[in-house]
Amino acid sequence: MAEYKFETLADLNQLISNLVPEGKNIEYKQEIPSKDDGGSLKILKSISAFANTNGGFILYGIEEEKGIPKKISGLKIENQDEIKLRVENLCRDGLEPPLTTNLSFHYIPMENEKSVLAIKIRKSYRSPHRIKYKNHGHFYARNSAGNYPLDVGELRKALGEENSINEKARSFIIDRLSKFEVGETPIPINQQLGKLIVHIVPVSAIISEINNLDLNSTQQLEFTPPETHGPRMRRNLDGFVWYANQIPTRAFAQIFRNGIVESFLELNAREEHGSMIINSVTYENNIYDVIEKYLSLLLKYNIEMPFLIYVSILNVDKYQLNMEKDEDDTHGVNHVLDRKDIFLPPIFIEKANYDMNEIVSPIFNLIFNAFGYIKSSRVDINGKFSR
Repeated sequence: MAEYKFETLADLNQLISNLVPEGKNIEYKQEIPSKDDGGSLKILKSISAFANTNGGFILYGIEEEKGIPKKISGLKIENQDEIKLRVENLCRDGLEPPLTTNLSFHYIPMENEKSVLAIKIRKSYRSPHRIKYKNHGHFYARNSAGNYPLDVGELRKALGEENSINEKARSFIIDRLSKFEVGETPIPINQQLGKLIVHIVPVSAIISEINNLDLNSTQQLEFTPPETHGPRMRRNLDGFVWYANQIPTRAFAQIFRNGIVESFLELNAREEHGSMIINSVTYENNIYDVIEKYLSLLLKYNIEMPFLIYVSILNVDKYQLNMEKDEDDTHGVNHVLDRKDIFLPPIFIEKANYDMNEIVSPIFNLIFNAFGYIKSSRVDINGKFSR
């Protein structure tokens, strides 16, 4: 998306003085469309078209002629929150999949108590979005001439791009996990013990070769693995790695230049009657702390959402899981794991105001399922985890 900036009236005046036309990344509107069905469809067409292409801006309050901005007329807006809520609700309920986190709203004040509304639409990594409002049913994209409906070939391509993102992310995870199997980790680890590995993958890191994380300005100490004492840091070709101060190490966090985080923790298990017993509370807390910490840091350093979270547990054949409290109705079932490795499907995070308990609940339930239990002992009947 072109790097436009619309924060002041001077920024808007530049559009007029430079005769910047409407195009793939910018659209001018004199008024906000009406609240009837026709007006709502206009909003959805423009927003979905930008989201399905490369993102862009809609500027409400600017008069244009044949796509050229002529006058900043502004809008008299009595309730800014009401407009924001209307647009967000339309994009949530009128698009499939819903578009919930790709919009930002900025009002540029004028001297006559009017303002220009700039809506920034970021490219969606869940595209293509279909308009389902009033059974409209169409997909739209954006080119230099404006919005247009996707044809069958373009729709296939758009759907293929989403599948390509998933495949690229999966290939990266498989490649990284294979390095754990053959001992090619950034810091040596004990190959004989169980391994808990969490990957947090910004989608932007999968589709672009750009280094998202400024490793020179980042306060690297913040990226130390949770609950490690006396950690050490070293730079490497991929970025930098923090690790617990012992070799082989029991924990490390590899931070990649593109914003991907790889967290490793040696599984804390005790030997009992020939079996290795994992404490469910300990490993759940470990996963929770890692995801919470690194999601927060990636957002702090402006790594663009959405994120994919992968949790893998390696080398745990014949391990057992010790529940915090026996509330499961599977008495008599052998809760020894029936495989060497656990690979969980990714969790997709697209909202900055995410709920950690909702993120981890399906992760914990699936791990308990792998050990023969119905669900995690700390996930309630409504599917909500509580520490």
